[in-house]
Amino acid sequence: MDYEQTLADARELNHHLEVLVFGVLRGLALAGADEASVEAVQKTLDRWFPEIGTETGQALADVIETRLHELHERGAFDDAVKLVGRMSMIEAHIAHDALAESGVATRLRHETLPATDFPEPPNQVELWIKPRDLARGKRVLAEMAQKADETVACPSCGESNPANFSTCWNCNAALGD
Repeated sequence: MDYEQTLADARELNHHLEVLVFGVLRGLALAGADEASVEAVQKTLDRWFPEIGTETGQALADVIETRLHELHERGAFDDAVKLVGRMSMIEAHIAHDALAESGVATRLRHETLPATDFPEPPNQVELWIKPRDLARGKRVLAEMAQKADETVACPSCGESNPANFSTCWNCNAALGD
């Protein structure tokens, strides 16, 4: 999605509330929201229109333009590919951290979905990366999966720990490399 084109499209709209809706819906698209979610948000905004005054609407439109600029600065309009999806929030953050340590920049999508299905929230978080990092990202995730199957004994208490742990789950001692 092109930042300059997005900004130009928003400025072509005649009314500040149109700009507001455009910005919100474009943001949802950037976050990877499905069509049903986008439609639901649009219907909600349409119901709110009569209650939003001109001054408030203009202020909201200004905020949306600022947020679009911030997204642009963070690279949200750059090409990205989905590395992996359908992860829990915890799995996604563990993978995100491992990829970051390997120099692969990632973006999480759907991480703010409500976890109302506690104790088993839906596994819908996705990791997105730049196309140039795809091979390295897959390699890092494969190494993580391999290490998850291996175990190491704690030098302090002897307890068995997954090889990807840096401290013992039992006594908190350092496991070393």
